[in-house]
Amino acid sequence: MRDVSSHILDICQNAITANASLIKITINVDEKKDTLVLNIIDNGSGMDEDLAKKADSPFFTTKANAKIGLGLSLLKEACLETGGSFKFESKQHVGSLIMAVFKLSSIDIPPLGELSETIFSLIAVNQHIDFEIELKNGEKGFSIDTKELKKRFAGKFFSEVKVSAWILDYLRKGINELFGGKLSYENVERA
Repeated sequence: MRDVSSHILDICQNAITANASLIKITINVDEKKDTLVLNIIDNGSGMDEDLAKKADSPFFTTKANAKIGLGLSLLKEACLETGGSFKFESKQHVGSLIMAVFKLSSIDIPPLGELSETIFSLIAVNQHIDFEIELKNGEKGFSIDTKELKKRFAGKFFSEVKVSAWILDYLRKGINELFGGKLSYENVERA
């Protein structure tokens, strides 16, 4: 996976498969600490202690139709390549937590990628799941909570054209204002 957004999408897909009804995503860029910290917490089915210990191995998966599970192991490797750290915790019937720490000054840090499109896709396709997303860059912050969106657009689906256009525009403006192209593909002109 070439960017942080791809890792977020993969991890959230795992949470959705584990029947999560709430997924919290935080990204905190702190130049003083030289870190980009990604946390993803879900309330899915979780794993027992033995499975959780194996979860970041590329040769382990809980998916019946797959022989290997690269998602967590690739994220862990990406963090470690920058001099950062990786933590995975899971408790059966409670959920899972991932903390991925990247060193900002590392030449190996992946870009954020198409963060607004990734978040939009997760929200629009999974309206039965609540997402709480908080992004920080130093003192500046941006957040979006689907519980609030559901109140705002009462009775309307996020996939409706006007609603989806508003959400995507809100995400693009907020993320661009927060990161301004730094660590991101957001400012790349679209073909």
